[in-house]
Amino acid sequence: MGIEPIKRYGVKEQPVAADELDLKLQELDLCGYTVLHSGFSEAVLSDLRERLERFLSEQEIRFGGHEALKRMNEADTLRAPLIWDEAFLNVAVQAQLIELCRRALGDYFIINQQNGVRNPPVSRGHHQTSYHRDLPYQHFVSSRPLALNALLCLDPFTAENGATRVLPGSHKIEYFPDDRVVRSLEVAANVPAGAYLVLNSMVFHCAGVNHTEGPRRAINTVFTVPIIKQQIALPPNLEGRYANDPWLRRLLGFEVDSPRSLEAWFESRQSRKA
Repeated sequence: MGIEPIKRYGVKEQPVAADELDLKLQELDLCGYTVLHSGFSEAVLSDLRERLERFLSEQEIRFGGHEALKRMNEADTLRAPLIWDEAFLNVAVQAQLIELCRRALGDYFIINQQNGVRNPPVSRGHHQTSYHRDLPYQHFVSSRPLALNALLCLDPFTAENGATRVLPGSHKIEYFPDDRVVRSLEVAANVPAGAYLVLNSMVFHCAGVNHTEGPRRAINTVFTVPIIKQQIALPPNLEGRYANDPWLRRLLGFEVDSPRSLEAWFESRQSRKA
């Protein structure tokens, strides 16, 4: 049963969504965020939680311990998890998510960054509780999206455990509004485990405060048009993995990795002519 048509007058233009993804795209256009179900089973989510915790521990050992990382605002964040384990690449290439990115960003987009995030209980805190854009320090807007965030919620996002707070529509304004406006308009995005919270990367958002005893975890993948450089260059760190798959090669940024020499530049130009 369809919904009852909304009464209107003076309306001459209205795009009609062809499918569920078109509805999500319109929500992104209007509000700057939407929720997309992944279809991942609880077994897959449990496995991802275990891998995230294990690699966070390994990262602490590798880079000086938890306190050292905390001083750098790097505690509880696993950088580029798809480098650590292919399971995290699977998070980024879910079919519906990729199709949503294609409709929003066009046919050519790349994984700009991926981070595993653990929002700990309030006693420890997390630096992402400050409002920001995921293209930070930028005060401009564009007529079309330049980047999308897709946070796969490994745990439910709730008011109690610090669900991401979003300022709807802020991807359309250049400035950060007065604090009183932010407090009156911000919303907490309550999202079930196994769903993606998809954001226009220019929408202002922040992590909420986790008042529970357990962590709230997510895998955040940022997709961008290929003119924006990657946070951590993926091709050299992947050491040739996926380079022979044309689609993954493009998605992971092998084709936009900057040439390291004049010779490499001219080799790349020659290969385009072949």
